[in-house]
Amino acid sequence: MSRKRHRKPSKADVLLEEGTLNPAPEKV
Repeated sequence: MSRKRHRKPSKADVLLEEGTLNPAPEKV
């Protein structure tokens, strides 16, 4: 999963990372 780190983060990747680091209340 961290292999895509060197690549441009996709919207899904950003959302996934943001959701993992800072879980949004609207997602739950």
